[in-house]
Amino acid sequence: MKYTINIISVALLLLISSCKDYLDIVPDNLATIDNAFQTKYDAQRFLYTCYSFLPRSGQVNEDPALLCGDEVWMNDLVTQRGNQVARGYLSAINPEYNFWDGVNGGKGLFVAIRDCHIFYDKIGMVEELSSKERDEWIAEVKFLEAYYNWYLVRMYGPIPIIDDNHPVGIDLKETYVKRQNVDKCFAHIVSLIDEAIQKLPSIRRNEGEEYGRITKSIALAIKARILTTYASPLFNGNIDYTELQNKDGEKLFPSSYDETRWEVAATACKAAIDECEAASLRLYNMGDYISKYPLSDFTMRKMMMRNIIMDNANPEFIWGNTLSNVNDLQNQASPKFFSVQNYWMSNRYSVTMRIVDQFYSKNGVPISEDIDYEYSTRFDLTDVDASDYLFSKPNATTAKINLNRENRFYSTLGFNRGNWFGNGKTTDDTDTWYIEGMLGEASSVSNASAYNTTGYWAKKLISPENELNTDGSYTRTRYAFPIMRMADLYLLYAETLNESSGPSAEVYKYIDMIRSRAGLEGVVESWGKYSKIPSKPTTKTGLREIVHQEREIELALEGRRFWDLRRWKECESLMNNKVIKGWNVLSPNGDEGYYTLTNLYQQSFTIKDYFWPIREGNLNINPNLVQNIGWKN
Repeated sequence: MKYTINIISVALLLLISSCKDYLDIVPDNLATIDNAFQTKYDAQRFLYTCYSFLPRSGQVNEDPALLCGDEVWMNDLVTQRGNQVARGYLSAINPEYNFWDGVNGGKGLFVAIRDCHIFYDKIGMVEELSSKERDEWIAEVKFLEAYYNWYLVRMYGPIPIIDDNHPVGIDLKETYVKRQNVDKCFAHIVSLIDEAIQKLPSIRRNEGEEYGRITKSIALAIKARILTTYASPLFNGNIDYTELQNKDGEKLFPSSYDETRWEVAATACKAAIDECEAASLRLYNMGDYISKYPLSDFTMRKMMMRNIIMDNANPEFIWGNTLSNVNDLQNQASPKFFSVQNYWMSNRYSVTMRIVDQFYSKNGVPISEDIDYEYSTRFDLTDVDASDYLFSKPNATTAKINLNRENRFYSTLGFNRGNWFGNGKTTDDTDTWYIEGMLGEASSVSNASAYNTTGYWAKKLISPENELNTDGSYTRTRYAFPIMRMADLYLLYAETLNESSGPSAEVYKYIDMIRSRAGLEGVVESWGKYSKIPSKPTTKTGLREIVHQEREIELALEGRRFWDLRRWKECESLMNNKVIKGWNVLSPNGDEGYYTLTNLYQQSFTIKDYFWPIREGNLNINPNLVQNIGWKN
């Protein structure tokens, strides 16, 4: 994409390097910066510099949401930073994914904020720009400034608010900023977005050149996400953080719960939906996926759902990250379908049994609630009938948990002996791969650290157009990793409506749109027919659980669960002293050995882990900064 090339090639990144006192000091190469605004072309390059700080969602070593939680696991010999954080090795001395300082996989977001202010100060120098263009570019940068502040708040909690750059030469003590409280942080972020919305275009007419640049739809959708987070338990009535305060005694978290925040968030979600739909954004559906091959309805639906995040021109995509190198993500996640030594496929990206359990039964309700589903024996073995070839290899043995599941289970996950259409097999339904993941087989161990450790693969993240060639080469199709899509926005609206006013036809409508796309009946119908708790959708608490699970299923492996569990403040109950489990993939004892549920790691998650630590060196430099709760000062 030309936009990506423009971003990556910005030479000004070399000229505007960070300085030690980065929070609000203009770098001293001011003449060079003035030169960067001599022409419209130069100014546009600086605009792209402001974009270049966008965190690379979907990039394994730069996105904490991929590997730092409980969705994906890697074997014991893998030392990637996310794998280490998930095992409890995050340290305040030199934290991984440090977006405060811009090291260890993190972008320097305070540097980014400083560059945004440089842009405001200098863009008026460019005489070639029309007032409309200037206003639009400033609006884009205002949104980016808001987004960078938001990313920091979501990760660190309350942060210093940088309103302007101080000139070089001021007393160093004037740069000793302090953290602002939660309310001020969110108010600042939302105010910036509101200012940006006034001047942003509704659509981009030249998508080839401008793909990924901010529109009104993007700004409103991200505002909806931000306000939903502000209304959520982590930031709203979080009594565990009421003791976090500045050195002057100012408390940084509110002491009481404010229910009206959900109403504000719901209003923001609906405004975003209206703007997006007016811009022709909607759910990607069966009529949008055109197959070149004769396929059954089941395979068509499965391929359509796999294509939701692969087809970046589809009408569901609100905003995608063109900076992410998803080739590496696909290398990590791809199984090998036949025995060949292949450098490009590490086969490590393993989906945990927790996520396997989350997907509904074929009846569209949790497997633990389904009156027809044999939940207590789900790990038992069964032989696959020839008629089940669309799900699993005929006449093979598999675990019951892999059968009789909803369509999103099969479009999202791969499993031993599971059907995997595409990736070079495309003639028809019978021309398909089946994963062979038992010890000694193609998809098993290729070297000591290159194997799937749970027995479940992230099929959703791998483009069906990729091909593993017989010579060992791997042809990959790049895509922009989703930051926001319509299904996410619809579920945010359903959540905020339920929290603000309880179950209603409007809440069901937006959940059911997504369920229908997956081939499921509506919430009320499904629970009424198949659940042991048929009244669950009729109570706020019950519907809350349903909305949460819908998000975990629909947005699985997209980085949403990591942040959702935090804002819902559910990590302690779901992750602390809980065991990561998978199949015994290294067993040499055939089916009985392989399909033995195995404990891989016991996670720990306490109150301190909801927020990242500020690096201790920053606290030593700036005496006004205070550390997050639980991390050593």
